[in-house]
Amino acid sequence: MERRFVFSSKRMSASPTQRGFRDRLTGPSALVLLSLLWACSNLRAELLPAVAAVPVGRLERQALPLVLLAGLATAFALLRKEPWPRGRLFCGAILLGAGLFLLPALLENFSAMTTSAYTRTMLLTLASVFAVVFAPYMGGQGGGEIRHSLVAALAGVAGALLVFPAEFPGTFAPISGFTAAVLAAACLAATNCYAVTWARDLGSPAEGDLAPRVPLAASVAVAAGSAAAGLLSVSAFFERSLWQWKVAAPEWLWSAMLELPALLLLFWLFRRVTAVQMTTRFTLAPLLAVLVGSAALRASMQARTWLGLLLMAAGSGWLLFAPQDVVSKPSRTLGL
Repeated sequence: MERRFVFSSKRMSASPTQRGFRDRLTGPSALVLLSLLWACSNLRAELLPAVAAVPVGRLERQALPLVLLAGLATAFALLRKEPWPRGRLFCGAILLGAGLFLLPALLENFSAMTTSAYTRTMLLTLASVFAVVFAPYMGGQGGGEIRHSLVAALAGVAGALLVFPAEFPGTFAPISGFTAAVLAAACLAATNCYAVTWARDLGSPAEGDLAPRVPLAASVAVAAGSAAAGLLSVSAFFERSLWQWKVAAPEWLWSAMLELPALLLLFWLFRRVTAVQMTTRFTLAPLLAVLVGSAALRASMQARTWLGLLLMAAGSGWLLFAPQDVVSKPSRTLGL
């Protein structure tokens, strides 16, 4: 009887190969879901014109989901009685919020003055290229996959150039906006590399008593709160939008239903995928936005667009699902 029970238990339990395959699919699948949420957010003007017409500043609109995330993370940290980050942890959380949200938003807002939305979308796909270059030094990825990853990232950029025709600058003003968009992509790539290292350095529950008790929710609250405060401060000084509850209520509702879950999923993913995989969302989101928008509006696409979408899908698919050479213990040299 005992032998039969042991045999049946072994047969019912998943093999290490099956568990490893399932674990490798969990992160990329969640990243595709995150890209889909952001694609739907970018299609707000097409899907919900009434919500998109709300007179709220660009920076203020980007700060609303961060305010919600900071409030939710603060409540969770207080409920669990987590200690608030201090010293290097506090500076690291501030750096994370600035690099993920504040600086890219400011650079994109400056770039929007002189460059088109198509050009900015195409240039943002350069984040994967920058991440491939930065990752061996910041994100814990070994050098064995750099050549293939770089080719895949460049294929995604080439596809985006076919789907979103870029307007290359010829005078100083467009050059400054073009440069700001490239800097935003580089900033996002570097910060995603740092965020993956930062999240893994926090320690995993699987490590038992050897893992340090690090205030994860409190750190997220500091990162989101500092970025939201910076965006609202700049918005109050430059945009000077007239805030009214009945005007901003649709924006709060949209942020709570779509953008807040995306932010929660974003921080959940930092421990589960590599830095290069994290930046594929900047290629996947516009790819899914084109597909969803075309399906919703029943629009036809040219052969050039289909070719570009195929290149974007192939490049991001390789970066997501190809075997990743990840260092088991990320370096702490860049931790603040």
